[in-house]
Amino acid sequence: MEWFLFALCAAASISIQKMLSRRVLKEKVDTTIFTILNDFIAGIALIPAIFVFEVTFPQHNITWLLFILSVVFYGLGDYYTFKALEGIAVSTWQILTQVRHIFVLAGGFILFSESLAPFKIVGIFLIIFGAFVTLFQKNKTRSRDILFKGAFFTFISSGLFALGFLTAKAVVSDFSPVIYASLNMIGVGLGGMLIMALKRQSVRVVREMRILGYSVLLPGIFLGLYDFFLFLSFKFGEVSRAVPVAQSSLIFTVIGGIIFLKERERLHLKIAGLFIISAGVAALYLV
Repeated sequence: MEWFLFALCAAASISIQKMLSRRVLKEKVDTTIFTILNDFIAGIALIPAIFVFEVTFPQHNITWLLFILSVVFYGLGDYYTFKALEGIAVSTWQILTQVRHIFVLAGGFILFSESLAPFKIVGIFLIIFGAFVTLFQKNKTRSRDILFKGAFFTFISSGLFALGFLTAKAVVSDFSPVIYASLNMIGVGLGGMLIMALKRQSVRVVREMRILGYSVLLPGIFLGLYDFFLFLSFKFGEVSRAVPVAQSSLIFTVIGGIIFLKERERLHLKIAGLFIISAGVAALYLV
């Protein structure tokens, strides 16, 4: 049962990371700098995992090229995630971001010739319908504009994460998964810092670090813990069983956002969307 506990810990860790990020981002911090620091800290936090997992590095040059591509996808995905969390509740974001499963399925079908079973197609429709229910707002108001803007960023980030996942699927066949995850996040951080330096905006990074202080540490650490526990669940159990358990982060984040962050606006629509999308995700992974 170790795999089950590790998968639950992974789900809890990513839920805590998203709630902590939302709390920080509500203060209108610099999203770019937060992304750079968050991913860099997460990558560093994951380094001790090399003492638990087998370490292998790529043997083919194409793997390093795909690795760089995945760094770009995940880095931009994190950036647009945090842009979304600036404006919308983390509970709403967690529900809407499940559309990434649709992008992953479509990519797997196109790139890897993976099958689309009837239940998976049903799951896709349920996820789309659940997202519609979550976003439903009859009257045009400023809050609706903010919600739709946050949803737009969420869908962009979901697409980018799906591209990152599909790229990573090719990379990890020639790369130790935990080392790949650590270097990927460190790569996002260092790449972002390099871009800021080339734009002569290093002072901006330092200034934002002083503003954020220790508040940026915990989200980064919990992101690293998420990957660590997820890979442990893969080590002690089957991926096909661990992934659905890790998807319980959907429930943890929505409930956590409602209880701890007081995200109770449009509560009935969130709960309805949660149940519909949960059924959709279950159809994708459990049937």
